Amino acid sequence: LGRRLELVGRNSVGRGADVRDQVDALVEGEGCRMVFGGTATKTAMAAGEACAEFGVPFFGTQVYGDYFTVEAEHRFAFRECNDATSAARALAGTLAELAPRGEHFFVTADTAWGHATESALRRATGTTDLNRHRGLLIDFPDSTESQFRRAFAFTQMVDPDVLVLVLFGRDLVEALEQVTSLGMKEDLVVVVPQLTLGMAEACGPEAMEGVLGVVPWCWRVPYAKDHPKGRRFVEEFADAFERYPSSAAASAYTVVRQWAAAVQRAGTFEGTAIVEALEQHTFRELKDPVTWRRFDHQAVQSLFVVRGRAPRAVRADRFQLDVFEVLDQVPGPELFRSQQDWQVERQELGLPPSLGPLEGPLTGRAGSGRRLGPLRR
Repeated sequence: LGRRLELVGRNSVGRGADVRDQVDALVEGEGCRMVFGGTATKTAMAAGEACAEFGVPFFGTQVYGDYFTVEAEHRFAFRECNDATSAARALAGTLAELAPRGEHFFVTADTAWGHATESALRRATGTTDLNRHRGLLIDFPDSTESQFRRAFAFTQMVDPDVLVLVLFGRDLVEALEQVTSLGMKEDLVVVVPQLTLGMAEACGPEAMEGVLGVVPWCWRVPYAKDHPKGRRFVEEFADAFERYPSSAAASAYTVVRQWAAAVQRAGTFEGTAIVEALEQHTFRELKDPVTWRRFDHQAVQSLFVVRGRAPRAVRADRFQLDVFEVLDQVPGPELFRSQQDWQVERQELGLPPSLGPLEGPLTGRAGSGRRLGPLRR
């Protein structure tokens, strides 16, 4: 609409209380008309709720907890990335081929995301029998090296066929370093349900070799699947930053582009009109078609099962970031929960069967009367 986009950043440090103040500063102080980001699901939910009070759209870009969309009570939050259930379903077929009747062992972060991800993968792979498919919880955020040593000593005693590491960030790095040094990958399949390029880089090619996981996108996808816009994005990103874009970078890029396109379709920056322009809209940005579902605001999309490449192949790459081999592409409609399942889960939580009507930006869903700051010129 004749205005130049400007990005304004804040760091929530994963705390929901702080993120509400930051949304206030972004919207009221900076005049922002859209907010995106989030790595902790609860923090992203708090940001979405704060945005809803202003009538400003919020987009989660690394928000994998199922409950972000299942427990939503307003129509201003959207999730661009996948959730835990879809990742689990994407992995199930590959695991059935590699370990058709194998015993699974889960090492899981003791967080809401960790429990939800383990539960989703157990359901998808038929490993809900806790006596046969055992597991251990890892403290978060206070895990220790010795705790991982004890966990993997017990894993070796159990001798499973599949080791599932429901871990993120520093914990995943520590776990894969120990698993690799103990030689455990020679005897079992190692699975990390949700992978990112940043985590793979931090773990290193030796630790990542052979590890299975799921990504919504990686820089190899546009080349493997012939997506010209995706290739241009990768090449321009690499020229600008001397590295390949991660799935988080692709998600952020997609969100900004799709919000801007919705503004164009709506002909306004007003949040309710933009939400309506997004709902049930199908687009093609960096990969095959993606649809923002109306009933839960999930971006329904293909997911990719990947495996860590051999260290020699990684080191031969110009940035040493050719870390993932794409094994499979699973279409989105096969992966994401149906509207009926979504409504059943919401009913169990005492929530209405729909997100309800949109309310204007000056009143917000809670009738707060909070006003938007001025648009920056």
